[in-house]
Amino acid sequence: MLAIVLMAIFADYLAPADPTRSSMLRRLRPIGTPGYPLGADELGRDMLSRLIFGARLSLFMGVVPVFIAFIIGSVIGIAAGFERPPQEGETLWLIALFSASVGLPFFAVAANGPLLQAWFARSGHPRAIDPYFLYAASNVGSFLALLAYPFLIEPVLTLSQQSLAWSFGFGLLLAAIPGAGTLTELRDVLLTAETEIYGGASPRVVPFADIRDIGSLLQRSGFALPVIDEESFTVRYDHIFALMRDLKAMGMANPLIGRSRRPVSRRFFLRAAELYAERYADPDGRIRATFSIIFVSGWAPHESQQKPLKPGSAKMRLADALDPNRSVSPAKESEN
Repeated sequence: MLAIVLMAIFADYLAPADPTRSSMLRRLRPIGTPGYPLGADELGRDMLSRLIFGARLSLFMGVVPVFIAFIIGSVIGIAAGFERPPQEGETLWLIALFSASVGLPFFAVAANGPLLQAWFARSGHPRAIDPYFLYAASNVGSFLALLAYPFLIEPVLTLSQQSLAWSFGFGLLLAAIPGAGTLTELRDVLLTAETEIYGGASPRVVPFADIRDIGSLLQRSGFALPVIDEESFTVRYDHIFALMRDLKAMGMANPLIGRSRRPVSRRFFLRAAELYAERYADPDGRIRATFSIIFVSGWAPHESQQKPLKPGSAKMRLADALDPNRSVSPAKESEN
């Protein structure tokens, strides 16, 4: 292992030739040829140089799975070790949680970018003089894929077909989705304030899915062994405007097509702040905001997974099994 690591690091100095350059004059040189101890391939490339530079690929293929497992285990372990958020200082608590669980792995992944660029710069490629275009190409590709997916993939494939396609690359789906109980306080006060001032109401908070709908969607998508759970978190703010500022920073704008396009007045927000303080404030004057998170997990279907028994294969009625007055026969007792 140490030899592979050293070969990968010092490949530029150990290799006697550039492994990417070919010459038909030295095509198929036999082993032991002067200058070519391992010979040359059909394109005239030095086999020893290719072997030395291949250590980088071997190291990459061995380190990446271990690194990914380390990242996933660290995120889950660190997040599980954090206690529930305190009554005060939620912002610092969230920053510490994300920094310890997600920040460190992302920092490690980002640090690999300069290393790969350095390797590419020494590869002899015509574009190696300016390897930073790889970073821009990666970002552009990710952005275009996100934009193209709803227009090119979703209209053509059903949910089951998409699930089957994604299952080739992923065996386990983990998701955290805002549930129906999210921001119920904010929805209530905005609805009441708009009705009082304008005589009608427009949807100001997007509707969130119910846990039953998420479970049904997971089953329809073809995932096996689905597990769904819901947990509510209460975050406290000084006033409604601090809550709205956080929602804006999270990108949680109102994307509904049916929302009102009429600008609202200052009076509307002041009235909403008053209603929020009256209905959902603690004794210390701070208001509450509920975030209901639905946690989802599902596996790609496989024949080795547990499967339910066929209907009618039971050997005992459920009513008999739950009957506390049912006696066991002496023969069955002796068998036990």
